[in-house]
Amino acid sequence: MTNSNLYSSFTSADVSHNESSSSTQILTTEDVKSKFKLAVLDDINNKKPHQVKELADGIQKLLNKKIDRYNVVSHGIDKLHMAKWWSKFGFAKEIVSGDTYTATNFVSCEVCFATFRYGSSSTEAISHHRCNVSSSVKLIDGENQHVLDKHFIKKKTAFRSSEQKKVTKLFSIWVSESLRPISIIEDQGLKEICAHFYNLGEQNSGRHMDLDSLFQSRQTLSRCIAKEAQWCREQLIEIIKEPIQSQSVTVSPDMWCDHYRQISYLGVTVTFVDINLKFRKFTMSCRNFPVDLAKTGENVSKILTEELKKYGIENFDSVCWVSDRGSNFIRCFNLNMVVPIFCFAHRMHNVLTITFLNKKDYGYFNDESIEDIPDNLGQDEFLGDAFVTLSIKRIFLTINYTKILIKYVKLTNVNELIVKLGGDGTKTLKQSVVTRWLSLFTCIESVYSNYDAIILALESRRATKYINDLTKYNLIDVLLLLAPLNAALQAIQMDEMPSIHLVIPFYQKLMNDYSSFSKLFTSAKKRYPDIFQTSFVCDYLVNEPHGM
Repeated sequence: MTNSNLYSSFTSADVSHNESSSSTQILTTEDVKSKFKLAVLDDINNKKPHQVKELADGIQKLLNKKIDRYNVVSHGIDKLHMAKWWSKFGFAKEIVSGDTYTATNFVSCEVCFATFRYGSSSTEAISHHRCNVSSSVKLIDGENQHVLDKHFIKKKTAFRSSEQKKVTKLFSIWVSESLRPISIIEDQGLKEICAHFYNLGEQNSGRHMDLDSLFQSRQTLSRCIAKEAQWCREQLIEIIKEPIQSQSVTVSPDMWCDHYRQISYLGVTVTFVDINLKFRKFTMSCRNFPVDLAKTGENVSKILTEELKKYGIENFDSVCWVSDRGSNFIRCFNLNMVVPIFCFAHRMHNVLTITFLNKKDYGYFNDESIEDIPDNLGQDEFLGDAFVTLSIKRIFLTINYTKILIKYVKLTNVNELIVKLGGDGTKTLKQSVVTRWLSLFTCIESVYSNYDAIILALESRRATKYINDLTKYNLIDVLLLLAPLNAALQAIQMDEMPSIHLVIPFYQKLMNDYSSFSKLFTSAKKRYPDIFQTSFVCDYLVNEPHGM
């Protein structure tokens, strides 16, 4: 059976238009090729056999991306297609803006997406096709279809104990001699490589293969990474076209510095809701900021423009923006006449800094004027300030003593002893992050929850001086103060779903929670019952509310 080539006799069946179109548009061959990548790969005119194989591999690669744009559904057995393999083979389809292109010169397996030339003299390769064990396998049960990615249907047999020990030994030697992290053994990419080696071994069991031929040079790997990165970028460009037209793309830029290498970086994260109402997120760019450029608003605008154009975004106002209040970002947005949404979490950090450190920029309020959490909160520079009240001084000292304690515990490997003495459920102590006040909640909570085990561990090391000035009452005071803020930020800072709608309700809740001591205590008990509903805490806070 020989099919006529698509480009020699193009019909309306090859590209179906959205029903909303007022009239059917006749597309030329070049129009089709410019719109559909599948059309380019489906063109076999004047192609040699090895070039046809490359086209088939290209179609399989598109289908393997498993995005809504490309799909294949089995054709099914009918009067014109009676071969059994039609039950799981079909023609690949590409959908762009409501228009559909269907390949005619190749057929693909709907299970593993293996693609073969169709219309040639023989279909033997198709009829003898067996899905690779690493491919996605579909189990059809009545009307329901279940997809088991990267699993094999047959019952798996564990390797022998001696074989497992040998592999474990090889991994341990590799990790030790090459200074690799132990967590690499859990890396999904490593498992996929090992699975591929296993499959190659099965396929070449009767041949003597040169293993070194599979390992390419650094230069080859580097070129492959660049090629794959460009290919992924092209896929992302296609994915975000429709969200950009619908103005549902949000871009979040951020800058940070590697103090060791003295290099600044600019990262750009994109979030959007696609046409199927799925929330998606990816990193658009992460690059070093040119050392010869000052980090001014003009230069930030220049770099962001370069990165946006790589993805077909020509104007700043084509997308929404979320940012901190850095003066360079504010200047950048003003230059491009866009109004961003400022990050609520950054503002909470600034509120606490101004509250405790009395640091305020009397000009335009921005994030750059707000300092990080100092490591010397317990020194006279802060305690000697005439405007710092006694309660704030006590909080400063509690934070300072906590940070010193955890630093000692980590440097002397006491964490393991604390976990051992604390019994089941005991967690290690967590140090705070210098750039975020709210990380103090996790830090101080880890000390409070393990307080008794910490004392026992320090006594065994004759180092109780690190906790002598740190009481449970002081820890409870700080936890109570930060509890509503910590709960609010945990709810708002979500990666997998939108949260802007939560900002105003939580802002109002915070205003209410901090309006009185009783409301603050009630809120903390509801959010963290394991801490604030114990008899010890209730007796302290109810009988001595002035402790705050």
